[in-house]
Amino acid sequence: MSNTVKALLFDLDDTLVASAHLERQRRSRDRAGLEAALPDLRAPEGLPEALGSLAGHCALGIVTTAPGWYARAVLAHLYPGVRWGALVTYGDVRERKPHPEGLLLALGQLGVASPAEAAYVGDQDHDLEAARRAGMHPVRATWCGGLARAQDERVLRHPNELRTLIPQRSQPAETNVHTQRLLAYSRLPGVGRKTLLELLPDLAAGREPRHRRLGAALAQGGAWEQAAQAAEDILASCAAHGIQLLSPLDPRYPADLHGMRGEQPALLYVRGRLPHGPAITVIGTREPTRHGVEITRRISKHFASRGHSVVSGLALGVDAAAHQAALDAGGHTVAVLAHGLHTVVPRQHHLLAEQILARDGALVSEYPPGVEVRPPFFVERDRIQAGLSGGTVLIQTDLQGGSWHACRATLRYGRPLAYPVPTAADVEAGAPKITGLQLLERGTDEERRMQLGCGPDALKKIMRLTGRQDYPGLERQMEGEEARDGAPLFTL
Repeated sequence: MSNTVKALLFDLDDTLVASAHLERQRRSRDRAGLEAALPDLRAPEGLPEALGSLAGHCALGIVTTAPGWYARAVLAHLYPGVRWGALVTYGDVRERKPHPEGLLLALGQLGVASPAEAAYVGDQDHDLEAARRAGMHPVRATWCGGLARAQDERVLRHPNELRTLIPQRSQPAETNVHTQRLLAYSRLPGVGRKTLLELLPDLAAGREPRHRRLGAALAQGGAWEQAAQAAEDILASCAAHGIQLLSPLDPRYPADLHGMRGEQPALLYVRGRLPHGPAITVIGTREPTRHGVEITRRISKHFASRGHSVVSGLALGVDAAAHQAALDAGGHTVAVLAHGLHTVVPRQHHLLAEQILARDGALVSEYPPGVEVRPPFFVERDRIQAGLSGGTVLIQTDLQGGSWHACRATLRYGRPLAYPVPTAADVEAGAPKITGLQLLERGTDEERRMQLGCGPDALKKIMRLTGRQDYPGLERQMEGEEARDGAPLFTL
């Protein structure tokens, strides 16, 4: 969705009003029947408030194939406080949707010159096709019971999600001077995360950093000037995308990351609001069983409702279910991404990412805007998932799943790793994505150590979850780890 959306146009029936039961009267133009039904029509729950919250952010309009008298009566009855800048009805056009005539006429009434600066929200395939032909952003609304299609670019399931169509670009906080310097060093040849972390004590003490790799890089002609320019370009891109840049020398840097034992990000890019309280990481396969999805929801909702931020990776399957469950519980959630924050991968989770931001959650990454996803980045991303919380819950995975990277990191950081005991139904079905849990449940200590790459003492951090009664015990373990590991390494 463009950052310059200036107008939202809406279909009427089954978008702004649940009127599927009046289909026969609408098709036969039964004015008496429609007039009789008007007093009983209701707006979808939360939609009048959602439209009111858009006031001042964009222009609003209606494009419908309903007759004008009916459209005006419905709007007056259900949305008396909403100012509609455009209304195009049956008698105003010669061509019907999916022809774009009505949509373009409405844009003219609103004074919006470019269709790319508008979105059309409807429930039918011909609504979205009309938007495409007009050059507008097509958005399907399913809150009146409509069904989404696999090819839909955007789908809204609740009126509160309308605000995600109008990005509110926030001004990121000013970047710490030490973080700016660290960013410039990071653009020098041969200077990576490990070197940057080794520079922190000197920077914190106000000394000029001395390091073999840094000295070698600065000895190259023009290297510092190029690095400084690259850093300026990154900061400009961050400002354009509403991204803040943090380092371990910044007081806003997440406290849990300080306990990553030398593996913490030297630079962390953040969109949104980081958690101020405890957090729990919930991860697993992209192909969970039905029971796996339900367990993800239960665990995520439980901890989100108790003030924990739910951390995951915005991937298909368990990750998405964890984020959504946290949002449904009215809680906070953080998505750790394996690419720059200028985009969202997978593409179909763009809306979920916008929902996370709209609910004061956060998207974080180790990579600057403009960096695209690469397979090795997922492994690096996984350690940050583990580092951002007091403990990790592995919902489901097979023996080769990528979730093991976060599990191993969790134990390296001395934090608890929990897993739900596989359900009898999944065991009997031979579900392939529970074989990892079966190893944790039934394997020998040696087998578990080999899988997790850990020593004998780390196995004591593994916790079985047989049901809700075990959640408080996990919470107590995480509180102990956060209290021990959450202290900053440096004080400015």
